[in-house]
Amino acid sequence: MDNTYVKNKEKKKKLEKNNAIKLGKIIRYQRTIRNMSQIRLSEIANLNHSYYCGIENGKANMTMNKFLAICEGLDISPEKIMHDLSHFEESNRRYRSLE
Repeated sequence: MDNTYVKNKEKKKKLEKNNAIKLGKIIRYQRTIRNMSQIRLSEIANLNHSYYCGIENGKANMTMNKFLAICEGLDISPEKIMHDLSHFEESNRRYRSLE
């Protein structure tokens, strides 16, 4: 197998993991500023609580339908979440407060 292919595949996997962690922090932040528990949001979004915790911790990937259900449960537009993700480094202080 080509060494470049392996490196690119590893780089892609790392980027996907980093995005999952960032997205989880953004969702956690939006949930906490609404004084909503993980259990409550997982119920509203019709998700298993353990699975939802994995999303917030960046350990679980979600489908578009589950992402939209979370956004609906938070009463926030998917565009706002994606904007925060694309500008994560600029507003990272906000999300660090949850660590």
